[in-house]
Amino acid sequence: MRPALACVLLLAACPSKPVGVGPAPEPAKSSTAPPATVVTGPRVLVSNLPTPGAVEIVARAPVSLDSKLYVEHQMKDGSWEPLLGLDVGSMRLVETCEEKIGACISLSANRILRPVAWSGMSCSAQCNGSCDKNVYRAGMPHRFFVKTCDGGERFEGLPFDLPAK
Repeated sequence: MRPALACVLLLAACPSKPVGVGPAPEPAKSSTAPPATVVTGPRVLVSNLPTPGAVEIVARAPVSLDSKLYVEHQMKDGSWEPLLGLDVGSMRLVETCEEKIGACISLSANRILRPVAWSGMSCSAQCNGSCDKNVYRAGMPHRFFVKTCDGGERFEGLPFDLPAK
């Protein structure tokens, strides 16, 4: 082998800096903080379940929600109007009727909430067991929505129909 070729081969195999020259590499930094959650799309998903009136709320990022569960119906002109006075006041984001919650509910990321289903009735809509002026709300599209506690964001589900009976 010619000496010039041997030199080129040796240089290619050697690091560009001689060993032990220059600053030592910094050790890898460890972090105890969890990686930031990147959410594309809405922070909260509102999804209808197979049973009409049943809904699932999924927090995709930490969020504080108004504890009310809202229902609105679609008018003939295509606009949406909230149903007021359901359950003699408002329906709530409770998973059992015995559950007591405040004005707001905090959900952590990936928290799934399945509130007590809407019966389709007006005043015994969710947890109110007795009502003498009940009206069944079938015959028009409905959808659920929730709002952040400060009212700044609204998250709505897809329309659904109640069965005739």
